[in-house]
Amino acid sequence: MRGLKEIIVVKGSGIGSTELSAFDAALRDAGIHDHNLITLSSIIPPGVSVREGVFSGKKKLMGGRLYVVLSRAFSNKPGVSAVAAIGWLRPESRKSDSCGIFMESAGNSERKVVDDVRSSLLSVRATRFPKSTDVTIEGGLCTCSQECSGKGTVACAVVAAVYKESGWAGI
Repeated sequence: MRGLKEIIVVKGSGIGSTELSAFDAALRDAGIHDHNLITLSSIIPPGVSVREGVFSGKKKLMGGRLYVVLSRAFSNKPGVSAVAAIGWLRPESRKSDSCGIFMESAGNSERKVVDDVRSSLLSVRATRFPKSTDVTIEGGLCTCSQECSGKGTVACAVVAAVYKESGWAGI
């Protein structure tokens, strides 16, 4: 993505009477609710940094496209949490020509979701960065959880890696 310098990882949670209303509440909490989400697979372009933070969209681009790697989880059982997580690895040097990678997981147990992400990252580290002595690897992990509050409600947790927002001009 030409001009992309930084990916911001955001998180949010919400409760609703349906999965969709809980998802909307979680997107609102994450600050990405006024965009059409276009989900990407998992690749971090070379030289692009990643950090957790707050997404500050441009008002003129509301209703536009937002490119994200997305993890989302739901729970409709009282006392059971929805847990979403995204982890990442990337070369620390902006001069590296190697791509980084995001791994996402979702479920109802924070321990299992975090373990899944960490196991996936360890597995791909060996194949993506076989000469890890040649490059310093930067990594991170962001999780979000929301407990279902009662019968007839749905909990949702989201974690999103936000790449870029754009309007509809030129399509």
